[in-house]
Amino acid sequence: MEPNVLWYLKVFELEKWFPRSHIIFDDGTIEHGKPDPEIYQKAIAKTGVLPEECLVFEDARSGILSASRAGVKHIVAISEKGKELKKEEQINVDAFLPDFENVPEVLMKLSL
Repeated sequence: MEPNVLWYLKVFELEKWFPRSHIIFDDGTIEHGKPDPEIYQKAIAKTGVLPEECLVFEDARSGILSASRAGVKHIVAISEKGKELKKEEQINVDAFLPDFENVPEVLMKLSL
C-alpha cells in the first residue's frame, strides 16, 4: 500500500472504520482514468458490495460521472462546482456541499 495512504490511515485513525482490504486507490493498475467507471467498478468488485449500496464523496465532475457510470446510487459532491453538471449528470447526486461539515446531516437524511 502506498506510504501516503498508510499515513492517512494512521494519523487520522481511520483503520477502525476502513480495513486495509477495503481501501481502493490508484496503484498504477487503473487503465482508464475518470470519468471512466473503472476505478469504481474495481472498488465495488473488491469490496463485494452492490453499487446501489455505495456512497461516494467526489470533488470533481469527472469523479461524479465515473461513480454514476459505475452504478453508484448515492453520490455527495464536495464542491460548489458540481452544480455545473448538466441535469442528466446529476441523477445520482444526493447533495452538493462546499465541504465536509454537513456530511452527518446528509447521511441522516439518506438513512445511511
